[in-house]
Amino acid sequence: MPDYPTTAREYLATTIAEKFEMDFDTGDRGEIREFTAIALTDGVPLSRQQQLNYGSNSLGSSTDAARISRYLVKAMIIGNANDEMLRPTENPHRYLLDPCSLETTPNVATTVKIILMYTTYITSKDFNIAGQSLIKRGDKIRVTMTVDSRDANIRTDSGEVVEIVSKASHDPFLQTVCDSLQGKFDLSKMKASLGEYTGAGGGAQMTKCVLSGKDSHRTAEDIAAAYRLPLYKAESIVKTAYKINENFDPGWLANAINGESGFDTKAVNSKTKATGLIQWMPATAASALKYEKDAKKKKGKYTEYSKETKSKAQQQMYGFGWSEQMRYIEKYFGHQEYTSQGDVMMRIFYPVARGKPDNFDLAAHWASRKKGRKEETFVSQNNGIRTKADYVNKFVDKAKLKPPC
Repeated sequence: MPDYPTTAREYLATTIAEKFEMDFDTGDRGEIREFTAIALTDGVPLSRQQQLNYGSNSLGSSTDAARISRYLVKAMIIGNANDEMLRPTENPHRYLLDPCSLETTPNVATTVKIILMYTTYITSKDFNIAGQSLIKRGDKIRVTMTVDSRDANIRTDSGEVVEIVSKASHDPFLQTVCDSLQGKFDLSKMKASLGEYTGAGGGAQMTKCVLSGKDSHRTAEDIAAAYRLPLYKAESIVKTAYKINENFDPGWLANAINGESGFDTKAVNSKTKATGLIQWMPATAASALKYEKDAKKKKGKYTEYSKETKSKAQQQMYGFGWSEQMRYIEKYFGHQEYTSQGDVMMRIFYPVARGKPDNFDLAAHWASRKKGRKEETFVSQNNGIRTKADYVNKFVDKAKLKPPC
């Protein structure tokens, strides 16, 4: 039998037992304690709004370095301010399992859970990103933690990063400190916001970020919780996504349906006449329902339908319930590769732009397809949208399942 806790109950029992056996070396209320620590994750940039929430003093400039000047990181304390070994009672992380030990990290899921127990540190206002390279997993950093004013114990939920002491890439010893994490995660891809990282559901969000591949995809439970959907509908979204492509994150489809219709099968846009879960335009509905025999004419690779055909297709799609529309969504997306939320949105809003760069000019392309069209018309009809980036950014702001990585 292993001599470390393997269940939540055992972990709690062990913590309580050790707490009674050890004398606490805490400090005066409000005191700031300084330690050295090993970064367990790469630094995660905060958005401009999140920096404002933290009172960042570096937002005056419009440069990227100023806009993204504060970062979050999970770290494990290994020494005092002078990088000297701590006595067990001096280490705020003394009750936590070691995420760098192969004995206590038998699999990825366990390791992630252990990492999530560690303190989340934010780089201090004085942390100079320009003068110090970004924090990477394995770097040795200097951090501060505060003694709680209520019970005189050191707060372990959050702290600040003061500086990078040494880089793992330059220190052979640091490269082996957390060797068990090598090959398990692709932490370099972690890009989470503060709310996702430390707020409600933050543990699950960070798990999505540290895992790679299909393990990072949103589950039916994630979707149901984010959008308050019945589980069977969330499960059908997951099933449909994986029928399209096994690399298709179901969260992308859930976000798309929410943004287009709010999950209402009877949603109709009074201006464009788009209808249904993904707001089928009349011509798109005609194509999905295989009305090619009623096509008015073909011009290049674009199929045109008569007004009567489009109206018929729209009414038929409007009459479909959840299950029927989900089947047509699968057919419409086809078994193609989708690598981002933007790809999914462009397949719905402007298919030609899927896979195109963010600055692809939708208005210019739309105007070029038919004589007499004006770019301004497209922009006006679409509430100021001109480029692919305009649409994707506006849409992502409304999504509840933010891209984890």
